[in-house]
Amino acid sequence: MKWKGSLKSINIKTLALITGVLFVLMLALRFYQLTALTDPATGFFTDHANVTVILFYVLAVGSAVGIVLLAYLASGMGVGKTEDARSLPLGITSALFAAPLAMESVSGFRALFANLSSYYGFKDAVSAMGGYISVVAPAFALLASVAMLLNGVSFLTGKPIIRKLKLLLLCPTLWAFFKTIAYFKITASYVKVSQLMMTIFADAFLMLFLFEYARFISGIGIKDSVHAFYGTGFVAAFLLLATELPNLYFTLFAREKLIVNCDFGLYNLLAALFVLAALLYAAKHAVPETADEEPAE
Repeated sequence: MKWKGSLKSINIKTLALITGVLFVLMLALRFYQLTALTDPATGFFTDHANVTVILFYVLAVGSAVGIVLLAYLASGMGVGKTEDARSLPLGITSALFAAPLAMESVSGFRALFANLSSYYGFKDAVSAMGGYISVVAPAFALLASVAMLLNGVSFLTGKPIIRKLKLLLLCPTLWAFFKTIAYFKITASYVKVSQLMMTIFADAFLMLFLFEYARFISGIGIKDSVHAFYGTGFVAAFLLLATELPNLYFTLFAREKLIVNCDFGLYNLLAALFVLAALLYAAKHAVPETADEEPAE
């Protein structure tokens, strides 16, 4: 029996609705826990017996697994090919997402040059920064920024420039990979510090979606992975927004509530808007599964 796309009662709209309901529940739960049940200095829950603690882990893990599974089983996902069309939401969010990537690159290179002037050699400077990841990450942040900027130009003009730049499209994925593994330099219990756990998983799913987006735009093997495109996209948006919206609120109105090592990340909030715009574009311009055309290579 073929399982992929076999659930006729679930399509993209239904999946979006389910994700939206789960997001509202998670957002309400996180605001309650972060304001009344979490120690900002450690990130630990102050009352582990509270019923919402187990509810958080069930909702966080269950939502991610459930959305990916439903995306795999859902029907009407199309063949992964889309028409070349202008998209203001995708173009604008791509350009906005490029900005914090460029800022992160500049910050990383400044730190490197500052360390080079303070130490006797390159190796000592790199060691002081925490290893070669601190050198490679700014480079991929810069390339990722260029990729997102060209992606924005492509969809603002309706000219598919970015579709031809297959290797450049992988750079945002590699940037997200280095961003994710950098969290493991933090000495903390990643499971017990709920906000840090959410941040790590949000960035991990963003990395997976950026890889699927690169396949989607370039047309490489997307026919077999279109379900993964939607699954990782909906989970990434769900986790990114559930993590960063509370961080944004606390940054603006109650900084004392921010969890240690979990400051507001502008890149994550803008990444969430980019993911949503990409999902909307894909759903709006998808070639249906009944079409005879094959995805462009």
